Amino acid sequence: MIFFTALLCLIGLQQLQATVTTPPTEVPTMLPTSMPSVRQEPGSSDQFIFSKKRSRSGGHCENACSGNGSCRKNKNCECHQMNGEAMFTGADCSLKTCPKGSAWVGDIILNNDLHGQVECSNKGHCNRKTGECECFTGYEGRSCSRTVCPDDCNGRGKCITQKTHVKNAGRSYDNAWDANKEVGCKCDGGYRGPTCALIECPTGPDPLQGPGSENGRDCSGRGECDYTTGECRCHPNFSGSDCSEHEVNF
Repeated sequence: MIFFTALLCLIGLQQLQATVTTPPTEVPTMLPTSMPSVRQEPGSSDQFIFSKKRSRSGGHCENACSGNGSCRKNKNCECHQMNGEAMFTGADCSLKTCPKGSAWVGDIILNNDLHGQVECSNKGHCNRKTGECECFTGYEGRSCSRTVCPDDCNGRGKCITQKTHVKNAGRSYDNAWDANKEVGCKCDGGYRGPTCALIECPTGPDPLQGPGSENGRDCSGRGECDYTTGECRCHPNFSGSDCSEHEVNF
């Protein structure tokens, strides 16, 4: 009986020794990961403790900076740059940055400058997966930096900036912050209006030598223009496509 009991104790001791984990004898060469680590609870052969291993432990950066930055010991990732601008962002440099432009609306910086360089010009959302701006309605461009011409000028004109509009008028508007941001239609000949949707009527000098086409009046100053058709509705005693013919009744 004593021999049988001693044999069982010896077998149990061997099984217990088999379940004890031998600690590693070498220093791990792999960077720590964000996967959970496992360690055995002391004094137990079937219970384990799971704990999330911080990927920054030991001075390492999050996810090794995703390959998009440099890791500085005990510091955050320093994301790669191009021409002085960060190409990536986030604690692990896993997010892409978007093109910057003068902010339409921003915070006061230095000498009351409301228009600092910001992503998507504060008129769009930055898609961090693609690094492209998703502009709000009414804005366009890589950085949402300019407005949109209404109705695309109806195919009857060109969409140009304020700077160009003013230059065409013989003036200068070069240094204003929005000189190249606000745009408008320059209509082709025969059209007018903010969207170039209006059809101009023929016009000429006033047959009675009053203010006519030289003063910007439609229908020679002797009629009303129907801008939907481009035809003149002449006043009484005047006729012709441009109302330049005066009918004298005796």
